Amino acid sequence: MVYSLRLSTCPDGRRRGSRVTKVVVEVDESFESAMKRFKKQCEKAGLLSEFKKRQHYEQPSVRRKRKALAARKKAHRRERVAD
Repeated sequence: MVYSLRLSTCPDGRRRGSRVTKVVVEVDESFESAMKRFKKQCEKAGLLSEFKKRQHYEQPSVRRKRKALAARKKAHRRERVAD
């Protein structure tokens, strides 16, 4: 039995092929352990964070402001650590 989750866009937002996360369940394997492996693979591939990011449309100006704020915070953190 194979469980899979398909995401049809690439991380940069363009539509190219599709990424598929698959878990092949062995004969003597429990559903819980297979589900745990599946969740781990999805987390590793970054699918959940991408779904959350795409849940609501974000205007380009808002996205730029958010990224600029994150960059300022990161620079401030680096400055604090360097002292």
